[in-house]
Amino acid sequence: MLVVGLLVLGVFILINRLLFLERTGETMGVATHRNKLGEVEQIMEYKVNEKLYYILWNSDRGVKEGHVLPIRYKLDNPSDARIFTLWGFWMVPVFYSLGIIIVWVSYIYSYYSPSEGLLFHMNLKGKSEEEIQEDQQNEEGELEKRGDDLLKK
Repeated sequence: MLVVGLLVLGVFILINRLLFLERTGETMGVATHRNKLGEVEQIMEYKVNEKLYYILWNSDRGVKEGHVLPIRYKLDNPSDARIFTLWGFWMVPVFYSLGIIIVWVSYIYSYYSPSEGLLFHMNLKGKSEEEIQEDQQNEEGELEKRGDDLLKK
């Protein structure tokens, strides 16, 4: 059920981002700050039709004051905008997609028993579990003999 929930959420976010792009314009914004009630807020200023707008930004993403970055804003509401970078715009859907992939791989791999995992990894198809265990015991015996030979030298 968790996988289905993550899948639905990831698809919803991706569709939401694509629809946002379809109804937006693009401009450039400058990273700066302002004082608001004695506190410094980091903002990204941008202009649309000669009117100045701003959005809050987070400096821990490697953006420093004075950097110029692309901004996507809604055509019918320019104050609704996003910084249009890989990290700022696309990483949430990417993280959800990776989460879904990890959950699916874990789910599928959980159905393999250890001997099937050995078959899967070593490409030993056609051998029974007894033959695989016998091969493992033979390999362990050979390793012990090699260790004894090394100790004798």
